[in-house]
Amino acid sequence: MKKIYLSMALTVLLLAGCGGGKDTTDPLTKTSQQSVKVERADEKYVRQLLKEAQKQVAENNLTRALALYNQALAHDPNIKHDIAENKASVELLRQVEQLEKAGNYQQIKEILAGNKLRKNNKLVAHEKLTVSYQQALEQLKKEEHDPADQAAQPAENLLWNAQKSLALSQFMADWGTTMHQQYNEISPDKNGHFYGVALPQDLLAKVYLDGEKTEVVWRNQVTRKTRGTSLVGAYSDAETGMPHQKHLYFFMIQNGEPKIYVTRLSKAKMNDPFEFKKTKSQALKNGFETILNGQSVTMPSASQGTPAETTTTSSTALP
Repeated sequence: MKKIYLSMALTVLLLAGCGGGKDTTDPLTKTSQQSVKVERADEKYVRQLLKEAQKQVAENNLTRALALYNQALAHDPNIKHDIAENKASVELLRQVEQLEKAGNYQQIKEILAGNKLRKNNKLVAHEKLTVSYQQALEQLKKEEHDPADQAAQPAENLLWNAQKSLALSQFMADWGTTMHQQYNEISPDKNGHFYGVALPQDLLAKVYLDGEKTEVVWRNQVTRKTRGTSLVGAYSDAETGMPHQKHLYFFMIQNGEPKIYVTRLSKAKMNDPFEFKKTKSQALKNGFETILNGQSVTMPSASQGTPAETTTTSSTALP
């Protein structure tokens, strides 16, 4: 009988030692460990966002960079990154670029002269802001010695200039907001991509307007004597639009007349021609014509927006 009792006692002790296979870790310790894992994952994700934002600034895609900084701020992993300051420096850079387009170098000088964001060499936009500041100083110095710009044209002869380009940029930003879309400006200084095709340099040589191959020249300034097809503005939602619903708008002046063409390809290849059709949006046409005439443009309501632009596939069938 004693042997039986001894055997039962040993069994009870063994079961107690094993704890029934249950996790005996302190709940507070487990929660702390899980929290550390989440914070490390958050930090990795935010670092990826910041790396991509820095790349976008280098490529001058400032709108995309700001969106990435907003994502990083919203994620808020409480890690030590100067996200807010970097975002502020990019916002400042965008403001400076708009002033450059308008030729307002004096205001650039005043904004950047003692600006802490420009002087902070740890910020992503530091180098570009410094270059813009130096260029503004050089331009102002040049104007002191040569007030009359040799390339200047009488105001009555100009159809397009930097001020009108700035007005178009603001109009497209407002129009995009009205249409719940976001358009990025494309220019020789602000490159972009449309289904993998580099803009604008790889596109201008293969433009078809209403089925006809057309020689298109990018011009920052157009006079009443300028002949041919001048491209004065290009805007795309390729980076922000839905897949297979991306637009590329060309704002052109053809022999003195304003024209807006749009392509909305579902796919494109490097060697394919690009077919553009005249836009159906009366709001866009009215806005562009108003800007070209040097008048203030009024933003239409969403009900006056664009009808659906025709979607086409890659236009390899064109001659």
